[in-house]
Amino acid sequence: AECMLTNFIKLIRLYNNGYITFSEIHKVVNDINYIKEKLNFVKTLFISNKLSDSEKYDYSQLLTYFSTEYANLDTRISSIIFSEITRLTSVFVSDADIEDTFCPKKEEINFSGFENIFENNSIVLLKMNIAQYQNLSKIIAAYLKLDFQSEVMKRQTPVTNPSFFICDEYQSYVTENDALFYSLSREYKCINIVSTQSYSSLLFTLNNESNLKVLISDDSILVRKQFCDVLTYSIFY
Repeated sequence: AECMLTNFIKLIRLYNNGYITFSEIHKVVNDINYIKEKLNFVKTLFISNKLSDSEKYDYSQLLTYFSTEYANLDTRISSIIFSEITRLTSVFVSDADIEDTFCPKKEEINFSGFENIFENNSIVLLKMNIAQYQNLSKIIAAYLKLDFQSEVMKRQTPVTNPSFFICDEYQSYVTENDALFYSLSREYKCINIVSTQSYSSLLFTLNNESNLKVLISDDSILVRKQFCDVLTYSIFY
């Protein structure tokens, strides 16, 4: 599934001016004729010498993938892979408002990511009711968090202006990579404050006690608020 997604994304970048949406991935995954149409379109760009050197390289890799590995996939296996991918993409095309919000036209984008957030001293707030949006809110929160963490780690050191990450109901959004980020983010002056219902709720989401022990390590500050059953886990640098 990961290999297939990588090649689908390469293809979309070539025919869609580098712009990728979940709705476009959903189309490519579920329509073989759409794939053929787009491959022919990219082929025309290649013949017309309208691709850069790096794009030509990606196109050659795509031809190899689709003519060998993709073409030779067993039907049963391919259906399992398609199902795994569409399990993530279908949520973005099941509702018109959701698709308009998270898969807009390129010219309609009003949030370009975290690249300039730190320099502008801006705050990004994600407000999605998990009871209303369920899996979608978890997916968006995870992607937004990973995007933020990536931008923090790409900053040039020494960092002059600190950043911070705050997350309520953390047991719904915790991921395995968080422990690694928390252990390294101090160098980039990032403060992380998260609150969760309990230790067991984190364990239920991660389903791995070893990973959880790494996440809640000795260098953290662990405080139980006496006035409510909330565990607050904070790392201050």
